[in-house]
Amino acid sequence: MIRNHAEFRSVPISAGLLMRCFRPACLLVSLVTGVVNGQKYTVPEPVPVSSDLLVGCYYFPGYFNVRRWEPIARFGHPFPLRGFYRDSEPEIADWHIKWAVEHGSDFFAFDWYCDYKTGHVRNHNAALEQGFLNARYRE
Repeated sequence: MIRNHAEFRSVPISAGLLMRCFRPACLLVSLVTGVVNGQKYTVPEPVPVSSDLLVGCYYFPGYFNVRRWEPIARFGHPFPLRGFYRDSEPEIADWHIKWAVEHGSDFFAFDWYCDYKTGHVRNHNAALEQGFLNARYRE
């Protein structure tokens, strides 16, 4: 069982396509501070590709705490390119935006959750409300 961010191991990343997850270069992304290998990181500015088509993708959030990653960590793969993360971090949203626009996607359609009694679900909507809406490259 994963108890805290210190128990995560380094995760292979690639500068190539999202599906190429197993390369020699490794970064460790802290779930708590948005720190990579002990240093605050910045997301490079996206270089969008253009197309005559309007392309979008569904965004299904849900990795808002350490326990959500346990099944993947226990199974051993696939590992996310940015490591195990909280989807409520604006830096994570910026990486998702960067990768999406650089591969031809124009928009995200967020899976948004609503509690019929209270009208709000805090954890599951954090990727949109705290991450994406505070991301630098959301425009």
